Amino acid sequence: MLKSILPYNDSFPQYLSEYVEQIKEAITKKQHHDHRRHLFLNFLHLGFDIDPVEVELEKKIKVAQVKGNIDLFFKTTIFEFKTNLAAERPAAMIELKKYFDSRPNPSDYLSLLTDGLFFEVYQYENKLLTKIGDFELSAIEPLSSFRYLDQFIFVSKPVKPNSDDIIQRFGLHSAVFNTSRLLLETMFNQVKNEPQVKVKLKEWRTTGHFDGS
Repeated sequence: MLKSILPYNDSFPQYLSEYVEQIKEAITKKQHHDHRRHLFLNFLHLGFDIDPVEVELEKKIKVAQVKGNIDLFFKTTIFEFKTNLAAERPAAMIELKKYFDSRPNPSDYLSLLTDGLFFEVYQYENKLLTKIGDFELSAIEPLSSFRYLDQFIFVSKPVKPNSDDIIQRFGLHSAVFNTSRLLLETMFNQVKNEPQVKVKLKEWRTTGHFDGS
């Protein structure tokens, strides 16, 4: 039997295990979110081979007359770290909205609200924050943990996908699916009042398919 090819390097499970142990200790000791962000950044560097210079820390933003700082910003993902998610979630929602509003095209971005171990995924839709999923890193499930984070980081090696890969990367709660859905919805709203579009939509609702003309 051929050995399955994993999308991460051989040391990833070890780095993940060390990070999970460190972040659980930080949660138990209620350590500051800056400390947790530091641990996570180090994990990104070791486990995902991401150069720290590629990551923006405390990115300054301004919306109208309101200023703020994004905890950690990588590519099109906004990371917001909190010490206690349950207690700080209401304030975090206000902060995240501000961060999305500061972006030229807010729908191009996603945000991860996290205590370092548990992650909530948010998208900005119609000027409202929409939670599209959540996940928790687990040392005993390195492949699953890697897939969860890699959908926002995109550093995995090319491998032949299986059904779990496809569901996690492109399923209903994935970043790719929800970003694509929002883009398609925006495009549809721009043309939905066109007569031809109305006809095609009615046809689809009636028969479940288009005639291709």
